[in-house]
Amino acid sequence: MTATIVVALYFLGMLGVGAYAASRTEYNPADYYIADRKLGTLVLTFTLVATVFSAWTFFGVGAAARGSGAGVFGFVALTAPLYALFFAVVGTRVNRLGRDLDVLTPVEYLEKRYQSSMVGTVYLLVSLIFLTAFVATQVIGGAIALDLLLDVPYEVAVLLIGAFMLVYIHIAGMRGVAWSDLVQGTVMFVTLAGAFGVVLATVGGDGIVSRVTTAASPAVFALPGPTGTWTPAFLLSFAAFFILGVPAYPQVYQRYLGAKSTKILKKSAYLFPAIALPVYFLAAALGVWSLGVVGNPPNADYAIPLMIQELTSPVVFGVALAAGVAALMSTADSVLLSLSSMVSRDFYCRHVDPDASEAREVRVSQVALVALLAVSLGVAYVQPAGVFTLGSFAVAGFAACAPALFLGLVWPKATSEAAALSMLLGVTVMTLFVAGVVDGAITGGLHYGFVGSVVSLLSFVLISVVTDSPSDITYVFAD
Repeated sequence: MTATIVVALYFLGMLGVGAYAASRTEYNPADYYIADRKLGTLVLTFTLVATVFSAWTFFGVGAAARGSGAGVFGFVALTAPLYALFFAVVGTRVNRLGRDLDVLTPVEYLEKRYQSSMVGTVYLLVSLIFLTAFVATQVIGGAIALDLLLDVPYEVAVLLIGAFMLVYIHIAGMRGVAWSDLVQGTVMFVTLAGAFGVVLATVGGDGIVSRVTTAASPAVFALPGPTGTWTPAFLLSFAAFFILGVPAYPQVYQRYLGAKSTKILKKSAYLFPAIALPVYFLAAALGVWSLGVVGNPPNADYAIPLMIQELTSPVVFGVALAAGVAALMSTADSVLLSLSSMVSRDFYCRHVDPDASEAREVRVSQVALVALLAVSLGVAYVQPAGVFTLGSFAVAGFAACAPALFLGLVWPKATSEAAALSMLLGVTVMTLFVAGVVDGAITGGLHYGFVGSVVSLLSFVLISVVTDSPSDITYVFAD
């Protein structure tokens, strides 16, 4: 009961943040979608961190470490500094172009860059398919946690999480999302660090290692792990497509646009790995350590909260569970806001009502938010796969979009045909692997997401060479 009260108080606190942000929000597209391009260093850093992190980090990385060994940390540790480099180099260029071209969404940029509505439409479709499923993944993660750990019926938990996100995104837009990310990112970091300290204090470093090796195998502490998963080829290829896919997320792209200046975006980029690397380490370490504390959990995704429940008080457990839910909501709210803004601005206002006022555009975005969330909740009821698997698949889809989004910034020869077809081909290849139509063994140990990314990149370059590029695109070289 105590843990339930703590989680409920946390939810109410986040609603308070949303309500305060709503009082500072102007309901026009620039303010509602990207906080009027006024995100400062601290808020921008934490909203980038919280957007990149998700249930995949808090629950999924721990479960992967428990099942396949600490090698998962090698994979995520490679991504954090390279995300930061991407944010600092490419994100700052996006920020400048966003101001110059008055761009609020990645679809707008793609259509202006390639002078083709087809390219923007393909990206929007990829976003709707992959990110609607990704939001469902976050809801699944939270609902199962509330079901298993607090005895809240799964169906009720799905609706509670959905209703909560709907309210504070609806009323406050990007400002509410970014401010809540600051709180939720801090809660997640402090909780994981606290859990790490509790294990060391109650069991001891040598003690937990001894427990883990007794319960499982010493191989969990080394590469390639007890299941042989983390071979160098798999680890590097896994990291490679994440480095391409995560920066290509529309919700991350809109944070480039929302930064107050390129200087602030660079500062946030440099701060990112200082927060991300410790969080990744803590999640992986606690996942491995859970083998020595939690025998056979009903769901491996919740090994970390169950270990905290075993070693601490109900209050601390409630905070830990709230941190896990915070991780998933901080990503899901960003995704929903980005998707609804693209549906309103890039579909409704472009093709349905070109004369729509700014106020109507925001209202349509809010209606789209409700519809997209409803679809995601429907998918969540089905529970098609685990958190780690679905999260990785979503990232893979956007790795296929990276060439069109980012090479077009620096290569004037890039064409609309190449942009559209490269996205479609890359996504198709990845889907065929996931669906089992193509045997994964043919990749030679590489992750299917990397293979799809290579297909996308090669097709983008080759098709650009044999097709005509649009005219008057010198702005791609903007400094």
